[in-house]
Amino acid sequence: MKLRSLLPAALLLLCASVRAQNMSAIDAYLQLTDALKQNVMPAPAKWTAFFTAPAQYAYIAGGLLDSAKLKADMQLVYMPSNKPRLDTLHLDDQQQYHLQYKQEEPLIRASLAEMKRLGVRDSIKKMLFPYLPERLRKDSLLPVQYLFFAGFQDSRGLPGSAMNDMLLTARLNRIKYAVAMAHEALHSIILMDFTHRTQQKRGIQSNEFGLFQFLSNLSQEGIADLIDKQYWIMPGSPFLQDMQEMNQDETRFAPGCVRQLDTLLRQCWEKKTVDVTYEDLFSSGKYAAWGGHIPGRYMVQLIRKKGLLPRLIARADDPTALIEIYQQATGGKGFSKESILFLQELRKCYL
Repeated sequence: MKLRSLLPAALLLLCASVRAQNMSAIDAYLQLTDALKQNVMPAPAKWTAFFTAPAQYAYIAGGLLDSAKLKADMQLVYMPSNKPRLDTLHLDDQQQYHLQYKQEEPLIRASLAEMKRLGVRDSIKKMLFPYLPERLRKDSLLPVQYLFFAGFQDSRGLPGSAMNDMLLTARLNRIKYAVAMAHEALHSIILMDFTHRTQQKRGIQSNEFGLFQFLSNLSQEGIADLIDKQYWIMPGSPFLQDMQEMNQDETRFAPGCVRQLDTLLRQCWEKKTVDVTYEDLFSSGKYAAWGGHIPGRYMVQLIRKKGLLPRLIARADDPTALIEIYQQATGGKGFSKESILFLQELRKCYL
């Protein structure tokens, strides 16, 4: 799964008003492959329908996918006339992902049919709502769930929208139905609320607001992982190795990330300014790994172990809550007094 840090601005085009699931992109993909498997080149309108479908278009406009490459790669992978060339090529990652789609097409079609038949709303609510503050447990806040071809194992929650790669979703549905969607729905709802509450306050200091966003990300990932990561380690999970790698990295890096974050917050309090950018908070490797899952998950696990998870969930909409409640869980030993004071100033400024 591709884990979030910065999202291309074009992805924010998916703030839809109808709360539902949208499968138009993956439907269009499968229609194209049906023709290609018969050595028939689909009509231009069919390609256009695929490229302009919600989520698919957002990834193309955001630079994550290229329409010309999508078209060429699908012809290469799916047309029987290209098989001799396909067998001799060293495929890039995206081409290999098309090949996985082709190999696992029965699973994809079965999962897609199941979601169309059963819907996903009730299953998502059952897994999601226990991890949201009570005021956010509303059907009206559930995001549109988009299913599409991401080009890699990716899922992302944006304000009002959750984007789910179809193959990733199908693989996880086999373990726990709609669990990936529930994880991304938490991100979507918290992000939507965060966006509304901070809309008039973002220009105060860009790095400062970026730090506030970063803290929100850590909290979201830590809480959302309580929804789905337990299923990643189940027998037969295709993500067992990913989970093992994350656990190993968490053991190695999470305590250090927490210490570095404390140092940063203390320096921010002393200097009365934030010198690090939002991008560097993710990319430097000092403060986070796996897009914020580390140390977010590590901190939330300790909070749960100490019986403080209900306090965190009640304040899941507050980016400063994770550190403040982690501080309680550690008996006041996790962060310095200066760091906590800086967090309090951040909260006053943005919430």
